[in-house]
Amino acid sequence: MNESAGSTNAPSPVPVVCVGASAGGLEPAKALFASLSDARDAAYVLVLHIPPDRSSLLAPILSRSTNLEVIEVAEPLQLMRGRLHVIAPGVDLRIVGDTLRPADPEERDGIRYPIDRLFRSMARERGDRSIGVILSGSGTDGAAGSAAIRRAAGIVMAQEPAEVAQPGMIRAVMQAGLTDWVLPLHRLGPAIQECVREAYSDIVDSPRESTAAEMSAVVALLRRRRGHDFGSYKTGTLRRRIGRRMALHQIDDLARYRALLESDSRELETLFNDLLIGVTCFFRDAEAYESLRTLVLPSLVRTARADAPIRIWVPGCATGEEAYSILILVREALTAA
Repeated sequence: MNESAGSTNAPSPVPVVCVGASAGGLEPAKALFASLSDARDAAYVLVLHIPPDRSSLLAPILSRSTNLEVIEVAEPLQLMRGRLHVIAPGVDLRIVGDTLRPADPEERDGIRYPIDRLFRSMARERGDRSIGVILSGSGTDGAAGSAAIRRAAGIVMAQEPAEVAQPGMIRAVMQAGLTDWVLPLHRLGPAIQECVREAYSDIVDSPRESTAAEMSAVVALLRRRRGHDFGSYKTGTLRRRIGRRMALHQIDDLARYRALLESDSRELETLFNDLLIGVTCFFRDAEAYESLRTLVLPSLVRTARADAPIRIWVPGCATGEEAYSILILVREALTAA
């Protein structure tokens, strides 16, 4: 599980919200960023589909409708609160730590998916603090990236599709069951800011005594109703994921949320599933897999008996990416032997 966002030893990451849009997305983007009441709460990143051979007026257009500082990103740039970072023509954007890095575009079947790429990098870097927003657009860009955010237990929001002329991207995410909130534009900005506060508030890592008691009561309720003990979970992760559910219900008091869990079995089940979500992908810990490939598997394959299987135990393999990653390396080692 990615704990970089919740570590007590590392500096807190810059809060970041990533927004994706395509056809018809400029006007919703203008309205969204104009509606943000506090420009200092987070760094915002906007990926809008722009033809690579055309200069962009996106930054000056948006700067006239928001109190955020608007900067087009054509070279590596530090993420900053109170700034709207917009994509430049002909590049993709990736989050690496607290830096936004342009990259050469990637294509699948001749089609670019820059929103997916940005969202995946956010899920990798921010884990369960990830916040992705889908606005108007055609196609399916954003769906795979939203799936990565949800696997990391982050939050995916979308504009109400009835408001837009091109709802394809929104519907692709909704139909895959990836959205936490689908809201009209006038409610989207306040909801984003509430989720930023819940995901990045220092209070969740230093709870008051009464809050700690309520948290213990929630853990006890989950153990009693679902037979699973989350008492050994890292405190920061547990609080952020419960805080995420509270934000989605617009509940700011843990005692009230516990009362909701007592009375609503569906919410209890949703929280239970959220707490079980693992952060995983193929070859996620690159250095560990490289050591396995170069130091461990060649010797294992070389000394293995021809008439005996090679058995590898992968504990807690989540959705299987770890197991398949090791299988790929074993097959490569056997081929090279």
